[in-house]
Amino acid sequence: MLPHAIAPYLQEYRGVLHVADHSVMDLRERFGSNVFVFSESQITDNVRSLQRAYQRHYPRFRIMYASKACSNLEVLRHIVSLECGLDANSGGELFKARLIGASPERIVYNGTSKSVDEVTQGVIAGIRAFNVDSISELKRIGDIAHRLGLTANVMPRVIPGVLGGTVAGFETGHVGSKFGMPFEDLPEVVRVLRDYPCLKFRGFHCHVGSQVVRAEAFASAMRTVVAEMVRFGRETGFMADTMNMGGGFPIPLVPEGTMPVHRDGSPLPEDVQALMRGTLSIPDVAAETAAAWNAAGADPADFDVFIEPGRSVIGTAGILLSTIEARKTRPDGVDWLLTDCGFNTMPETLWYDWYYHIVSGNRASEPADTAFRVGGPLCDTGDSQHDETGRGRLPNVRWLPKNTGIGDCLVVVGTGAYCIEQQSNYNGRPRAAAVMVRTNGVVEWIARRETYEDLVARDFGSGVAR
Repeated sequence: MLPHAIAPYLQEYRGVLHVADHSVMDLRERFGSNVFVFSESQITDNVRSLQRAYQRHYPRFRIMYASKACSNLEVLRHIVSLECGLDANSGGELFKARLIGASPERIVYNGTSKSVDEVTQGVIAGIRAFNVDSISELKRIGDIAHRLGLTANVMPRVIPGVLGGTVAGFETGHVGSKFGMPFEDLPEVVRVLRDYPCLKFRGFHCHVGSQVVRAEAFASAMRTVVAEMVRFGRETGFMADTMNMGGGFPIPLVPEGTMPVHRDGSPLPEDVQALMRGTLSIPDVAAETAAAWNAAGADPADFDVFIEPGRSVIGTAGILLSTIEARKTRPDGVDWLLTDCGFNTMPETLWYDWYYHIVSGNRASEPADTAFRVGGPLCDTGDSQHDETGRGRLPNVRWLPKNTGIGDCLVVVGTGAYCIEQQSNYNGRPRAAAVMVRTNGVVEWIARRETYEDLVARDFGSGVAR
């Protein structure tokens, strides 16, 4: 079955998957293996869907795209061209945002550990808001803004006290996570704001998690945070004009109507299946959060309202083309397919037991009815695309056409988010290239493949580092 729910732009023609008019075999031949392929039209569709859903309820709405999901310059340029702002999470991401010409008024700055240099960059740039993670950070911003004689816009990141029902490492909305301030910190926030006239209070920021499949998690967060914002303004005189509701919307990880199973046909846990389906109605979330505003006694039309989607903007817009380099059979009768991409290219497979759906690029019309174990090139047993931990969070095999073998192209779908950003050079492997299939069908490089020289460019003694 074609992965239309994950990558709608993929089409099968004469047994081979195509992006627009380009076969994945031709793309792999032209740009090498492995290579990320992005669909510009899918990025546009994802952004427009979010904008339609939220603009119905929030007249002063803007997407602040979470750059951490993929901060390739061409990706950022296209997203900004769609009237989006950017959420930066470091000085490097702020540098990229400014490099592509993003308006400071459309940049927010996240992060738990902003350095003096990073804060200084943001204050000088005049960004729309610092999402302030702690009292100590608020004081740091105040000190720097005062020294520079400038005003800094600040939005305390408060803890909504909800669980999103996602992977443990993605839960950001509860008091046990490292993010944000409890409401008990707000009296100190008031004291700091009064001590630093150079700090301009704009509102609150919150975040629930990533790959959150429960609409109620978003609505519950808004009921709590908006009510606190109203109380805060009434009791302190610091009136908000902005609410940043964060991101966390899921993407489908499996084709619609299918679900991976183990070799013996046994199912994955129900919570894992829910994460893989990623079926959350964004229009419903927008409506339910707007209703939560009204219940808390606030009219969203009176505020600038931001969301910070990352995965839901770029995740489904990217695929990874890889090559099978070896095939071997074990005594249990299950064949191994060894490819040229591993957790150096898709780290979340190792960190979070993350599932990326894999299909055959050149056998797309053949039934995926044979169990394989799929592994990468790295010197680690955990470098595989199936369950190696015994926790059962991944299927223990992958299902592909029977005759899949050496030289075949495997297409890993849903790899637009958090792959390019998290790649490493582990085992001395250059990072993958990336191309964009433009809306007009033209394919362009957006990131060149690294060379061996790149691997040593920072090492003194290489003759390259300076």
